[in-house]
Amino acid sequence: MSCWNTKKSRYLNRSDIIENHPYAVHFDVYCQPKNESVPEELGSWHYPVYFDFLPVHRLAPVLKFPAWFNDTTNSPCQNNTCPLNTYCKPFFTINTNAMKYYCSCKSGFYGKKCQQYQSKCETYCANDSICKYTHRGILSNTQNPFCICPLNRFGARCHLRHEECDENVCLNNGTCHVTRDPSGERSFVCICSSFFFGYRCQEERASVRVKIVDLTFTQPVAVLAQFFDVHNRSFELQFRHQIVYTHVPTTILYNHDQTFVPTIGVLQIYEHSSETPLYYIMYIQYSIPQINVTSSPAHCPNVSSIVKLPFSVYKYHHICRNNSNLFCFYDLYYLCICQQDHYRVN
Repeated sequence: MSCWNTKKSRYLNRSDIIENHPYAVHFDVYCQPKNESVPEELGSWHYPVYFDFLPVHRLAPVLKFPAWFNDTTNSPCQNNTCPLNTYCKPFFTINTNAMKYYCSCKSGFYGKKCQQYQSKCETYCANDSICKYTHRGILSNTQNPFCICPLNRFGARCHLRHEECDENVCLNNGTCHVTRDPSGERSFVCICSSFFFGYRCQEERASVRVKIVDLTFTQPVAVLAQFFDVHNRSFELQFRHQIVYTHVPTTILYNHDQTFVPTIGVLQIYEHSSETPLYYIMYIQYSIPQINVTSSPAHCPNVSSIVKLPFSVYKYHHICRNNSNLFCFYDLYYLCICQQDHYRVN
């Protein structure tokens, strides 16, 4: 009867539905700082359930940290009024118009103002874990505290250890992190340094180092260093990576996440006086793991500056044959590279 009365007072009172939202979904995020053994609470995303009278509620948020996250001077906790035994933590939800922060109880404390302490937390959760006495929820059917474990431990009380990372499974100074995978196939993940990749950081990244010489522009609008592979059959350029500069760089560095470096390196230079960029070829190399060259990039003019248009693409070979100093050119659809003997074009 009490449940029916609650539904009746809630569903038949429209002002209560509009003004009061007793249910919400929140995502609390924790991290474990380097050289620290205890997890740290960072904040929370909070999403009210506005239509709790409906039988189903669909929630599909994209969790993002706000722009001020790494800037403590703009944190909502700058002028907080949190009481004793609490930490001030920010809400990350962008459309939160009410509270910008909340007061999170320290380990073992609970209550509306975190004024009560549960001594059971001193022995229930393992060392270096966080004990939340009231976080189990009414559906868990237990009054035991909720334990938030450090990275290397798991279980209801954080007494079980993850041993996957004890055997130095990550190579080449990679960092091992345990993952939650019920299948057991990927029980850990390796965070590799910038020079290696792979499941265990076993593969060395292909590296590109190009020193640019004999190329001077006073004030370009933008400079793009782009890297492409070439499809074996169609010869289509396959984009791999690009780096944006505000000036012509003296050295271009790029660590590729494959065994071999991209086949072609192209430099695009945008100037105020031109609507189209200038194209330069930095290098062309096939199936090599590293490039360390000094390059005088070859300029690729537009085909319209070489021959009178319209000009059939099937006759592009003649452009190379008639211009022995030409290395490359382009049109609206093709980037063309003259062969070494200038007899044909690719």
